[in-house]
Amino acid sequence: MHGRNLFLFLGNTLGNELNEQAVLKSIAQAMQPNDLIIIELQLKEQNPLPVDEISKIFQTNLQFYAGPLLALGCQETNLEIQALADLHSRPNSWTYFCECKIPTAVTRYISPIARTLIFGGEGTTINTYVIRKFAEDAIEPLLREAGLTIRLKLASKAIGTRKRRFQYIVAEREK
Repeated sequence: MHGRNLFLFLGNTLGNELNEQAVLKSIAQAMQPNDLIIIELQLKEQNPLPVDEISKIFQTNLQFYAGPLLALGCQETNLEIQALADLHSRPNSWTYFCECKIPTAVTRYISPIARTLIFGGEGTTINTYVIRKFAEDAIEPLLREAGLTIRLKLASKAIGTRKRRFQYIVAEREK
């Protein structure tokens, strides 16, 4: 007898994907008939935060948003971080990107066999993070197209000073 698998997409993981439809389809294909997926999405606020405010959030949380670059030896002083926003190309979601500019090349020695990683330098830009916030009804067509059926959908109350809200969905593969 086959047990039930539980796929977890918490912390707005789906909102960090550039192609959430492809991710959902892949998961649906991997799911067995009794499996479930739990998805947590960040919902759009009534008004989007201005890009300069999001850039400040990125700057004050640099270890999170640029952590891999810092771990590879990029210095905070050699890192320009800013937010870019796409609030119009998708009617049911807003997308924010964390763009890191690295104006001076960084050299990182990886092993004693003279392997070296060099990145950055004039004109180098790396997008390190994607944040997508969804309208409350945005997930339904995405799940349907992926072959998933919603069994439960809940939304949180507004949390914190930014009044963030989250949606929780339990879905299963269509039979």
